[in-house]
Amino acid sequence: MNRPQIIAYGFNTFAIDNTLHIYDDGYVLALTCSQSRHKKIVAQLRQQYGRIESAVSSDGFLSVFLIFSVPPANPDSDLFLVDLSDGFKDHRLDDCNTIDLIAEWFARGPRVS
Repeated sequence: MNRPQIIAYGFNTFAIDNTLHIYDDGYVLALTCSQSRHKKIVAQLRQQYGRIESAVSSDGFLSVFLIFSVPPANPDSDLFLVDLSDGFKDHRLDDCNTIDLIAEWFARGPRVS
């Protein structure tokens, strides 16, 4: 699996849907949406942010968008991304504070106790 697929699997299993996740090196937007909405969001995100990666969870339930744009100090200032989601989680002070680190963590198979 590639990085967006690994994150899609992890978020589909362990995270809340329709949430914007903020990391030091960008955003991960996890949304429940149709295939046509997924494609529209990819086009809009590429236009607005340039480089993105996306994937859909294996069950087709969750779309994940990796956006490589350094987040502002105040996440509310990026209203486009916040408005697409039901809320956000700022991971910049967590141990897994980059997109690569969260992908590595999910690839190792996190366990919930």
